[in-house]
Amino acid sequence: MKKIIIVGGGVAGLSALNRLIDLGISATLIEAGSYPSHKICGEFFSPECLPILNKWNLAPAKKIECVSFVTDRHTLSFSLPIHARSQSRFDFDQSLVRRAEEKGAKILTKTKVKDIGRSSIVLDSGEELSYSDLLISSGRFFGASSIPCYIGIKGHMKGIEIKNGLEMYPFSGGYAGLSSIDDDYSNFTCLMSMNMHRKEDLLQKLFEMAPHLQRRLQNGHLAFDNWMTCQIPAFGIKKTPQWANTYFIGDAAGTIPPASGLGLSIAITSGYMAADYAARGDSLGFQNAWYTKYKEVFTYGHLLHRLLTTPLAFRFVASIARLFPSLPLILFEKTRFLSKED
Repeated sequence: MKKIIIVGGGVAGLSALNRLIDLGISATLIEAGSYPSHKICGEFFSPECLPILNKWNLAPAKKIECVSFVTDRHTLSFSLPIHARSQSRFDFDQSLVRRAEEKGAKILTKTKVKDIGRSSIVLDSGEELSYSDLLISSGRFFGASSIPCYIGIKGHMKGIEIKNGLEMYPFSGGYAGLSSIDDDYSNFTCLMSMNMHRKEDLLQKLFEMAPHLQRRLQNGHLAFDNWMTCQIPAFGIKKTPQWANTYFIGDAAGTIPPASGLGLSIAITSGYMAADYAARGDSLGFQNAWYTKYKEVFTYGHLLHRLLTTPLAFRFVASIARLFPSLPLILFEKTRFLSKED
C-alpha cells in the first residue's frame, strides 16, 4: 500500500497533498512553520494553474487582465489573452490546507525533518515515519546553505487604486511589482540585488533608483506592522540527488525568477504532476517530465529577468515594442508552459 510523505508545506507540497487525497492515497505533509502566514511572493497566479484550481473550487476571484511596465519616462502595457488571478498567500495556502484536511489528509505543522533514510524519515521529536514514496518541496532543502544574491521585500498596502492589472517597475539590479489582491488591498513586492545596499537602507535605495515608484505608493499605507524582507539565492534549475522513489517539486527542484510570474503556477502544476507519478511509483518518469515541461520557460524567465534588471536593455526593447505592439504579448507567451491536467 502506498504511504507517501511530503516534506515542505508550501504551495507545491500542498498541491501534491490535495491531488494524492483525490487519488485515494494516504499522505502526510510535514511543515516546519504553521498556517496561515504571509509569504514574500508576488501572489500572481498565471493561467496555467487555473484548470487545477477550478477543479478544486479554489481559483482566486481577483482577475489580472493586463500588465504594465512602468519607467520614469514611459509605460508599456498589454492585455493578457487569458486572465491571470491574484490572491494573498495568507488566504490561498489556508484554503489548500482546509481542503486537504477536510478530505482526511494529515498535516504536521511546527515539525522539522532531522534525517532521511531509504524508507523512513526521522522528525526533530525523534519519531520515525516510514514511506513508500517521498516528495520534497522544501526550497531550503533541510538547511543547506545557499549564498544570497537578492533581497526580497513585501507588503500589503491600502489606499492604492490599481483595479485589474499588474504593474512592473524595472530598475538597475531589480524590479518591483504591484497588483490588487482584493477590493481593499494591493500587494507590493520587490527584488533587489544584494550588492546594492545595506539592509537598513532598503526602501531609501529603492526610491532613489525608482522615484516614480515612490510617487505611485505615496497615497497608500502599509497594512503590515513592518515590511517583510528575506534573502534570496540564485535562480535556476537545481541539481537534485538521484534518490529512488523521491520527487523534488516547487523550489526544491528549481527557482524561477519572479519576473516570469510563474512561481506559483510551477508550484501547483509540479505538485499535481508529482502526485500522479508517485501514484504509479515512477520517480524517473517524473524527473524527465518535469525537465521537459519547465526547461524552456526557465530559459525565457532568465532572459526576462536580465531584461528588467538592465535599464539600457529594457529601454531598447521598449522602443521596439512601440513600433511592434505585439512584442510584449509574444514575450509573455514565451514564458508560459502548456498545462494539460486531467
